[in-house]
Amino acid sequence: MWQLAFATPWALAALVALPAIWWLIRFTPPRPRTVAFAPLRLLETLRRDEEKPQTSPWWLTALRLLLAALVIFALSGPSWDPRPGIETSARGTLVVIVDDSWAAARGFAQKRAAVDARLEAADRNNQPVVLLSASAGTDQGFSPGRASDARDRLRSLAPVAWIPDRGDIAIPLTRMLRATPDVTVAWYGDGLLNGNARELAAAILSIVPPDRVLIHRDQSLSPLVIGTPTNGAEALGVSVQRADLQAPASGILRASDVRGRTIGTQSFEFGPNQRDLPIRFELPLELRNDVFRLEIADGGTVGGVQLLDDRFRRRTVGLFAGGNESEQPLLSPLFFLGEALAPFADVRQSTGTGTLQALRDLIEQRVSVIVLADVGAVPGEVQPQLERWLRGGGVLIRFAGTRLATQQRSDPFVPVTLRPGARTLGGNLTWEQPQRIGRFAPTGPFAGLTSPADVLINRQILAEPEPTLPQKTWAELADGTPLVTAEARGEGWVVLVHVTADPDWSNLPLSFTFLEMIRRTVALSASTGATQDDRIQRASGPEPQLPPLRLLDATGASQPSDGLAKPIATRLIATTTPSRDHPPGLYGRDDAFRALNALKPGDTIEPWPADLFPPGVSYSSFGQREVIAMKPWLLAAAALLLLIDSLIVLLLGGSGRMRRRAAAATAAALGIFLLLPAPEAYAQAREEAQLQLRQGPLRGQPSQPAPR
Repeated sequence: MWQLAFATPWALAALVALPAIWWLIRFTPPRPRTVAFAPLRLLETLRRDEEKPQTSPWWLTALRLLLAALVIFALSGPSWDPRPGIETSARGTLVVIVDDSWAAARGFAQKRAAVDARLEAADRNNQPVVLLSASAGTDQGFSPGRASDARDRLRSLAPVAWIPDRGDIAIPLTRMLRATPDVTVAWYGDGLLNGNARELAAAILSIVPPDRVLIHRDQSLSPLVIGTPTNGAEALGVSVQRADLQAPASGILRASDVRGRTIGTQSFEFGPNQRDLPIRFELPLELRNDVFRLEIADGGTVGGVQLLDDRFRRRTVGLFAGGNESEQPLLSPLFFLGEALAPFADVRQSTGTGTLQALRDLIEQRVSVIVLADVGAVPGEVQPQLERWLRGGGVLIRFAGTRLATQQRSDPFVPVTLRPGARTLGGNLTWEQPQRIGRFAPTGPFAGLTSPADVLINRQILAEPEPTLPQKTWAELADGTPLVTAEARGEGWVVLVHVTADPDWSNLPLSFTFLEMIRRTVALSASTGATQDDRIQRASGPEPQLPPLRLLDATGASQPSDGLAKPIATRLIATTTPSRDHPPGLYGRDDAFRALNALKPGDTIEPWPADLFPPGVSYSSFGQREVIAMKPWLLAAAALLLLIDSLIVLLLGGSGRMRRRAAAATAAALGIFLLLPAPEAYAQAREEAQLQLRQGPLRGQPSQPAPR
């Protein structure tokens, strides 16, 4: 079944004039007689009776009628779609389900056009219709209504920036299907199993026979997505994933800064049967730390965009340990600290021979974090310089040890007042047993960590009791004594771990908890862009909330908050799943924000499996429709017929010389006509689709602090 449409169908009314045209063109002038010039003879042979025109041949009249009909059809703007038309049963109720997640953003214009064509056919058949969108959930009508009303609602549908839970509509849809006999279900899906597609499919097939279920999806419109990036030691790594092997196999990945300026690009191409493709941006550390947005050029979905906040910046951490580290390097604090920091920070060790030279050297290198392992009091000569570095946003992490426990004078660069000596837990000379980690402060950076049962503390430095000690404690042992204490200094922090950085006092450095504690502490450095009030509040005050700042739509374009998005708790931003309440985008303030992306770390996209629908279910595609505009072809055919008509008239009524000239002129015109290029085939709704596909980097974003 071919589909023929007209841009101006009212022009076809001119077809009623064909009989009048036939009456006008069926006559042809009488053929002239050839007479030898002789004035008298000519006058004698002149006929006095009035001559009537001769009737033209029937085939010439048909030719002219065809020419007129072609012009009329051309003026009506016809277009021809060489694809099968919409076939729908006129009986029963039609239920149309539209997946409007971000995965459908690339082809949503085509999907909406296909749904509208089906609803138009249902409207002609007076068929009751139920139109459901996956994102609306239960906030929509599940009762059959008029197809014209469904078409009006369809015009307002647009893809959302998250993957809705289809299970929300499964239960009310099941009730409606049971109460409505003779139902046909048409599901215009996005092809992703994410969002409980299996639950919705099971609910439909439990009531509707497979031969009354129609599945419409286009595998070529399946999206490409970007996984969570990692800022490694030598490159910024990221993976590009595709759910369907029919999705685009190549593209360009672009990295840009907060102002939208391109920092680097990488072309990629999937191999046969390859779904996950790793990509590396081998850039200097300073440029990698400036990357704010990763996106697939012309990807068309928010899944092809990853926003990077300060959590993804690679910090520079300076290490220094007291004592001789060369005797047993594999057991030294620097070895354990270096191994713990290597996955997410650039580790630098000072070349200075003493604490004074080491601190000056590290500060001059503009490191973000300084880690001191078993170092006594900070020399007075470097204290002013270290204080300025701290107030500018640096983080000083100190680990306990024999030197710190036995120092005699006070040290301003510890967060709490320390008792002299160290507390020994376990052994022959004490009744106390080794202690486990009790809890992590719910308002500190370690909030959410689980206390490991296999970590035992054998020795620690104790803090003197004081009123502010509970607010300064980030982690404590089972008996309530501090394990980690901290104090804000301007924009920076002073953090003290009350055990050593090696396994001498505990097995904490051998645990995964130690790695996570180090990572979260390093993340407090100046490049986070947080203010002093933010840090104090995060450490000791009520749980802070991050209000929506700028959000991403389904295509990945930036837009202001719509007022419907809700704030997110700081400690929950990493585990929050994008939804109607929390769309992807930036949350926080201009100088301190966090990014919520469409895909969380560890998320993957899964295609519809082959067993999602049983045999008997009908499949079809709603992809880009190549519609041929017939007007240029019809006008060209009319021009050709006009040339042929002119040639016939000259051949019938002209002299021999005129006939030869007419034949030559007609042949030349026909040759020029054949050399003209063929009319171009236009794609319906292509311009609208291109507007939805194209998105650029976020513009007008808040300036981000330069990395230290």
